[in-house]
Amino acid sequence: MKSLLTFWIALLLFTGCSSLKVNTDYDPDISLGGLHTYSIMDPTQKGPDTLQDERIIKAITANLNAKGYRSAAKENADFRVRFRTEVERDVPSNVSFGFGVGSFSGNTGTSVGASRQPLHDKGTLIIDMLSSSDEKILWRGTASDNLRKSDTPHEREAYVQKLVNALLKSFPERAAK
Repeated sequence: MKSLLTFWIALLLFTGCSSLKVNTDYDPDISLGGLHTYSIMDPTQKGPDTLQDERIIKAITANLNAKGYRSAAKENADFRVRFRTEVERDVPSNVSFGFGVGSFSGNTGTSVGASRQPLHDKGTLIIDMLSSSDEKILWRGTASDNLRKSDTPHEREAYVQKLVNALLKSFPERAAK
């Protein structure tokens, strides 16, 4: 019984730690089947972190190439890819844990409780797939996660690749010719 209780507590704690949230939106009336080539636009904001922008571009390129799309010059691309990042500072996390045991009668009971509200920074990556002709959004993906400290450039690159893969998971593979 004790090992079963430990299992459930561990499961709740570990599943509660996942903070990555991915959302997608698209126009269901527009077919993406005719798209074959893409062009990545310059980032919409010119921030101080060009290293991170390059990691995002590399991850998007790898993902789209794996799905069968080809990179093309802006004027020849079937669609354009635009991305931006946003950071929300000092977002509170509501972390709490509770456990209680009691009995219907017999005046016995126990309780354990904990609560804390640490602050963290929340980052959001937004990727838009735009029509080349009028830059209308065809597909949008948004991924939000708590920002983590990465010690090495390799860790940062691996995290960005993981984030972009999760974000573009629902973007369709290129239709065969």
